[in-house]
Amino acid sequence: MRTARPALAALLLSASSAKTLPPASQNGTATVLVLVGHQDATYDQLAVATAEAAAVSGLSLWTVTGNDTFSALASEVKAVVQKTSAASVFYAGHGTDGDSAQDYASSAVPCSGVVLLSSFLTRSKRPALAACAAKWAAAQPVHTPCPGFNCTLGYCVGGCLKDGVHKCDASGASEAPAYPLPTLTVGGSMDGVVRVSRIAEAWHSQKTTPVHQVVLVEGMNHGDLMDKPSPDVAKLDLPSQLGPVAARERTASAVASFLVGAGKAQAAAAAEGVDEGGTLKDPSAFFAPFESMFRVQEGSWWWGGTNEESGASAWAAAAQELMAAPLPCSDCAFGRLSNEFHMLSDDAKIPPYYRAKHRAAVELAPGGTGGNRTLASTNVAQLRYVELSKGGFAKPLEISEDGWLVTKEEKAAVLATIPDDGRDFTSAIEIATKLASRQFVHNLLGAPAPDSLDDGSRCMAINRAALALALASSSADARARYLAKGTPLAMAPDKTPTPNGGPWFIWSYLQYAPGANSVKTTEVQSWASFTALDGIAYGAGTHYCKLLSPARALEWIYTDGLR
Repeated sequence: MRTARPALAALLLSASSAKTLPPASQNGTATVLVLVGHQDATYDQLAVATAEAAAVSGLSLWTVTGNDTFSALASEVKAVVQKTSAASVFYAGHGTDGDSAQDYASSAVPCSGVVLLSSFLTRSKRPALAACAAKWAAAQPVHTPCPGFNCTLGYCVGGCLKDGVHKCDASGASEAPAYPLPTLTVGGSMDGVVRVSRIAEAWHSQKTTPVHQVVLVEGMNHGDLMDKPSPDVAKLDLPSQLGPVAARERTASAVASFLVGAGKAQAAAAAEGVDEGGTLKDPSAFFAPFESMFRVQEGSWWWGGTNEESGASAWAAAAQELMAAPLPCSDCAFGRLSNEFHMLSDDAKIPPYYRAKHRAAVELAPGGTGGNRTLASTNVAQLRYVELSKGGFAKPLEISEDGWLVTKEEKAAVLATIPDDGRDFTSAIEIATKLASRQFVHNLLGAPAPDSLDDGSRCMAINRAALALALASSSADARARYLAKGTPLAMAPDKTPTPNGGPWFIWSYLQYAPGANSVKTTEVQSWASFTALDGIAYGAGTHYCKLLSPARALEWIYTDGLR
C-alpha cells in the first residue's frame, strides 16, 4: 500500500530550475536524493514514486531536482541537509546525466552513493581499460617513413611507433570498476537509447562486486522514467511493454532498497532485478545470452582481457568447420577448433610492430592417418570496432598496409575513439577471419580437391548460422518479438574485392544495407577472398571471410531490429 503523500511544496531557487520535493513521510531517517534532468527533461513523477517506496522502507526522502548541473544544485543540497539533518546524500542521473552523476559524486561531500538510471559506470572506471586508453594518448605514431623501410615501390608507409607501447594485455586483471562509492545501475530491456547490451556488460563487469549493483526492469524503455520524453528520446526509443507508471514503481522499489542498504553486502546481494510485484530478483538468466555471445562467441574486448593480439573468438574457430563442410569421408571429423586474435595487416614491413605473419592451419591430429581421422585447426581473426577512412591515397597498394590505419584499429585507439554512451552497437562490426579453404581440407584428406569446392557464398552460409545461433540463444520473449515485429536480417551473396587479395579484403568491411527487395529487411554482405592451392604462395589454400558476430546479431534481435 502506498504511503499518503502531502502536497508538493517546492522550494524554488531564483534563476534556477532547482526545486526540492519533500518526502512522502517525515517519520523516517532523513535522506537526500539529488536528481538532475537533461535540458528540458523532468522527473517529478519518478521522484514521487521513489519517495513513497522509500517511506515504506523507513526513509524520509527529500529530492533535489532540476535541469542544472550538479554543481549548480550544491547550495540547494547544502540547505536541505542542514534543514533536515540528513544522514545520507545520493546523486542520480538518467542517461548521459549518469556520467555527470558518477563523476561529480566521486568528490562530493557528503555522498553515500550514486544511482545510474538507464546509465552505467563507464569503461574508464575499470583500471585495465583506463590504462589501455591512456597508452593511446601518451604515444602516437609519427607520420614519417620508418627507419630502414625500403621506399623503392614509390611510397613510404607512415606511422612509426616503438614496439609494444600500446600493448593492452589485461590477463589476470579484475574486470570490476575501481569506483569509491556504492552504485546502483538500473536498465530497461526495451531501452532504445541506452541499449540493454551495455547494461549487460555493466552487470558482467560488476557481478562479483556487491557494492556495485545492477538492476534490470524488464519491459521498461528509456522514456518511461521521464515526465515527458524528449523528441530525441522518442526517436530512438523502443515501445515500452510496461508503461511509465509500472516502470517508475519498479525502478523506485529498486532505488529505495539501494538507499536503505548502500554499502551493505546483504542488501546489495538482493538488489539485482525487479519482477512484476516489485520484488527484487536475479537478472543473470536474462543476461546469460549476452554473456555467451559477447564474451565467448565474439571474444569482445569489453567483456574480458582480450585485445587485437590476445584472446580468441569461439565463433571464428567454429567457422572453420562450417567452411569445410561437408567433409568427403565418413571416418573424418573436426576435433580441436581454435582461434587466435591477430591483426590481419601482418606483413613483416608493417609499422608500428613489424608484425609476424599469421595463417590458418588445419592438420590431421597425431595418429590420425587411419581409422577415425580427426582434424585440428587454428585460425586467425581480428575484431573490427571502427571503420577507417581509406580515401586520399595516390596508389591503390597504399590502402592495404598503411601503418597509421593499422594503429588506429588497436584497442588503445578504439577505447579513445568510440563513445561509451550505450547508443550504438557495443559488438564488433565484423569478425574478419582467415580460414583454410574447403579445397585445402579436402586435399589434406586425400580426396579430389578442385577449385570449385569453394564456389558459392560460403561466408554467407556461416553468417546465416551466426544469426541462427543468436536467435536460438535469445529469450523466448525476445525471439518472438523480433520474429513478429523486427526488421529481419537477411544474408546477401558474398562479394570478392578487386583485385582479389588480402590487402583489399582487409580494408573492405562487412556491409549492412537496406534490402533491395520489396520486403523490409537489412542485408548483411560479406567480403570473401579465396586463393586456390596453386595460387600466390602466401594465400594458397585460404578462404577469408568477413563474419557477422553472433553478438551483433543478438543486439539486432533485442534492440536495433525493433526500431
